[in-house]
Amino acid sequence: MKKFFYLLTICILTSVAFSSCGDDDDDYLSGDAAKGAIKGKWVLKTMTMSSNSSEMDRLMNMAFAYSLKTTEMSMIFNETTVESTMKYKDGSSPQIVTEDYYIEDNVLYVNDEALNDIVASNFRISKNNLEITQKNIDRNMLIEMLTSDDIDGIEQIINMIPNGFSGQITMKLKR
Repeated sequence: MKKFFYLLTICILTSVAFSSCGDDDDDYLSGDAAKGAIKGKWVLKTMTMSSNSSEMDRLMNMAFAYSLKTTEMSMIFNETTVESTMKYKDGSSPQIVTEDYYIEDNVLYVNDEALNDIVASNFRISKNNLEITQKNIDRNMLIEMLTSDDIDGIEQIINMIPNGFSGQITMKLKR
């Protein structure tokens, strides 16, 4: 089960790439200031799904919460690449994914190789908080996210995704 939740979260994390918000710091940056401020290391603190399916929200949020208890997830933004790292808190070998990104008008675009697509996410950034939200996730996109890695038992989860599914994933990161 530990491996299932870990792999489920890494699939979603690398597909969504970013989603976070700062509730204790409301001096959000935009334009060139936002582009410059995103550089550096960010640690994932929360990750949530909200959708038109309370059962999928419950399942995915449970998986995200479990993963955050057992792993440390971080993102390091360089000039044109972002390195997403997930490692078990017990020191096991990490999983690292490096992808190209760019920013336009406070939208973060990540070249997601697992999905073979450029994924756009809204983001807000302040000095110490980064909020990234990927909206408009439909059933097919969620299935692509979940099947980007080989996870035992994933078929059962896929069968639970209702037709007409629509949602978003939000991650909150801190420096």
